[in-house]
Amino acid sequence: LASIFSSSGEAAGEAFENVRNSTKRLLGKEVQPKTNMAKLEEYMCSCCPKLDYKQRLVGFGICLFVGFILTFGSLFRIVRLMTGDPYPFVVSYTLGNIISMCASFFLYGPWAQAKKMFDPSRLLATIIYLITLTATIVVASISVPFQEPMLVALVIVQFLAMLWYSLSYVPYARELVSGLCNKGMDEA
Repeated sequence: LASIFSSSGEAAGEAFENVRNSTKRLLGKEVQPKTNMAKLEEYMCSCCPKLDYKQRLVGFGICLFVGFILTFGSLFRIVRLMTGDPYPFVVSYTLGNIISMCASFFLYGPWAQAKKMFDPSRLLATIIYLITLTATIVVASISVPFQEPMLVALVIVQFLAMLWYSLSYVPYARELVSGLCNKGMDEA
């Protein structure tokens, strides 16, 4: 019974869209075909339920808390990383970062957050962060020479890219940090 109502609802929505497009053509307004990006955005928005403000804050808080616990908990596994067992540290650290990043999906919605991530002012930090996130998991999963120091370097770059990305949301924070770093380099 539910599938009958579901399919009839979809058919009604499609019929309404056809009538709307026909009306626009009659009024002389040309209907633009949807681009692939518009279709992707529509799909992403349809997958996420509508949440009220309180639900968004609760989801944000839970994801952020769980992400921080996993990231912080990974520090207790750093000894295992240095003794040749990097997988527990890397999985915990990376999963914590991914969950923390997903927390912002609750505030803005996944599509809006993805668009903000790939905004030109954040593009480089986003790309570096996603590459180091992936590289960290790959390097931990396969045996490579100098695996432990490489993983430590990847985690540090991953942290710095996330920090730089996060600073882009605070007005003038990047300029302040850049100025402090330059001042520190001049004095050194």
